[in-house]
Amino acid sequence: PSLTVGKTGPASLYAGETIAYVLSISNAGPSIAGQAVITDTLPVQIENSTWAATANGNSVVTSGQSGTGNIIRVVADIVPGNDNVVTITISGTVNDYYQGSRQPLRRVTASRMDSLFTTGGRVLRAM
Repeated sequence: PSLTVGKTGPASLYAGETIAYVLSISNAGPSIAGQAVITDTLPVQIENSTWAATANGNSVVTSGQSGTGNIIRVVADIVPGNDNVVTITISGTVNDYYQGSRQPLRRVTASRMDSLFTTGGRVLRAM
């Protein structure tokens, strides 16, 4: 598998603001990314966080379809191809003391991956 992670959302955060952003995970192949684990850790200043994961095409979210809290963990079987994307929509509220730019971490692993690579400036490591 060759996973790609995209992230869209606000470039900066402001105290009291409600934010939302989206992670999109796709697989360029050649094989299925079986039981790929997608995680994202939000800054502690983001409160009341929720997420929902959906799979398009033939991909399947097998665990973590939705949840709350600052640690997002979703497991999915991601089939190769542009139409088989897993999408995770994340939202929360910035607490009254936060200043700075959005810097959540993300790490995507798949059981069949065996190498370290980067995408979008982030490091993805096989586990």
